[in-house]
Amino acid sequence: MTFTSPSYFFFLLSVYVVFHFSPDRFRWVVLLVASYLFYATFESPLLPAVLALVTAISYACGIRIGRITDPGRRSRMFRLGVAACVLILALMKYLPAVASVF
Repeated sequence: MTFTSPSYFFFLLSVYVVFHFSPDRFRWVVLLVASYLFYATFESPLLPAVLALVTAISYACGIRIGRITDPGRRSRMFRLGVAACVLILALMKYLPAVASVF
């Protein structure tokens, strides 16, 4: 499903309607499920797995940040989480090009 396809428009519209009518405390679940469904439409089984990894890293770092009281340690944990997610993004983008050279 590409961003310019009619199926994406209907998917986006349905997610918006479900999001709008869902209770506030469950809206994050609607967006998370919609993200996984969107990534599952691509023909690569690796994409939902990578999304699951990024979700787990972000969630774990968020829980850890919430438990830390020292502002310096909180900042380091935040930077570590962002760096891990950016590293995964960079690997997904550039690893196929690097692997094709060898």
